[in-house]
Amino acid sequence: MASAGVIDPPLRARIRAALPDAQVDTVLHDNGKALVLSGTVAGQRAVVKVLVDPDPFWAGKFPAEITIYRAFEVAPPPAPVPKLQHQPRHVGPLRTAVLRPFAGPTARGSPAHRRR
Repeated sequence: MASAGVIDPPLRARIRAALPDAQVDTVLHDNGKALVLSGTVAGQRAVVKVLVDPDPFWAGKFPAEITIYRAFEVAPPPAPVPKLQHQPRHVGPLRTAVLRPFAGPTARGSPAHRRR
């Protein structure tokens, strides 16, 4: 899996099989069920979420999370959220989602900030 921010070679190979155009370099979060990684996909900065727990409960939650990201594209919330950058991919039990990261908190003076 990932330890101390390093992606082990077997997991890196599985990610490469699911996302051949991805170059992941940093582990942002590891809760034992999913990894959140940063890197590039198809030359664009990206955050890659990888479901690593094969438990059917978590496998069922992953598509629900993708549905939420798609709903945010139709009706954006007042706070910045990541956007799906590519269609989710499944290779065996490995499920991945590629998100376009946002730059950080909403800037003062922006419409979203004025709504608060």
